[in-house]
Amino acid sequence: MSSLIHLIYTSAATVEFTESDLIELLNKARAKNSGLGITGMLLFEKGSFFQILEGMPSAIDALYQTIEQDKRHKNVVAIIREPIVLRSFAEWTMGYSEISQSEISEITGLNDFFGQASIFQEVNSGRAKKLLNAFRDGRWRSKVSFTAQPMVIRDKKVIGPANELPKVSFAYQPIVDSNLLEIVAYEAMITIQDSSTLLEMPAEGNAQKWAQFETSQQPKALQIAAQLNIDCDIFLKFKAHHIDAARDSMSQILSQANALNIAANRIIFEIDHEAMIGDFTKFAKIIEDFKAAGLKISIDHFGAGKAGLNLLEALNPDIVSLNAQLVRDIHQNGSRQAIVRGVLQTCNDLGIDLVAKFVESEDEYRWFHSEGIYMLQGNFISAPAYEQLPKAKFLAI
Repeated sequence: MSSLIHLIYTSAATVEFTESDLIELLNKARAKNSGLGITGMLLFEKGSFFQILEGMPSAIDALYQTIEQDKRHKNVVAIIREPIVLRSFAEWTMGYSEISQSEISEITGLNDFFGQASIFQEVNSGRAKKLLNAFRDGRWRSKVSFTAQPMVIRDKKVIGPANELPKVSFAYQPIVDSNLLEIVAYEAMITIQDSSTLLEMPAEGNAQKWAQFETSQQPKALQIAAQLNIDCDIFLKFKAHHIDAARDSMSQILSQANALNIAANRIIFEIDHEAMIGDFTKFAKIIEDFKAAGLKISIDHFGAGKAGLNLLEALNPDIVSLNAQLVRDIHQNGSRQAIVRGVLQTCNDLGIDLVAKFVESEDEYRWFHSEGIYMLQGNFISAPAYEQLPKAKFLAI
């Protein structure tokens, strides 16, 4: 049985959609769909919507529930929901066209119906499939130009292709050794070029989708690092999402590293403990297997949420990165100083390196250095840079 389905629905707008409103709607749909693995097509004509969604059943059904609750339209009717073998719109996270009745009536088999006043409100499954087939087979797509320019409205108000948006890349921020006065690693940070809309995904029910998306992009971070000739360690954010998927994600990253001739012991997985779902003991075993292959493990945001001392025993990390709240103004906060000194002593006893991220001032830099915490990162030292390697600032101490 196929693991893919498509769902086709129609609806009627309850508010007036301007051209800019439709562009905004499309951008948000593309951003969300990219992380959910959903492709499809959206048609709009005089207040009526006709949308085709393709993807995994759980993702499609969850998205459709959200769509049904959107107050900007009414009369939401699912016409078709059925398994498919292949996607019809794999190249678009959401292709879009605003069309006229006369244009759509040119499609064979639809001219007897779509000349009516409201072209999408009484579509049955048979006519919906004719419309689907027209776009899938190119009889309609050949009439319009889905150019390579993202978010550009052409003569027939077509925006696409969706795989141009969002443009995912990575910025790199150095981690320095304040004692050796050198850059010892770079952390890859996902960036969305031309649009920040991926960060606008609704928080409720989507945090794990974002974690899954961000982790899936990490092989690309290695590719860019190779292009930039990074010759030191590379920190990759690993938001494990569901623990059962962790092994596949790590395998993909390791495979990419091998293809790029990047030694496994130069890759540090930054584990986001808050993103984990599932059996933690099972996850620890997966981590152990990949450490045997040479990969290193860092616990990110240590001191926040569930990132307690028990993680040091369970995961046996190579590195621990302090939570931002412990770093902030530490030079004048005795409680934070005591906590960090305790963490440092524990890390030293276990052979774990300690990193202070989010260093934003000279006073913070000097305090950590004076305590023997030399691995530092933050905007005081260097901001992240895109498409180039940033320089780092060092203090003479």
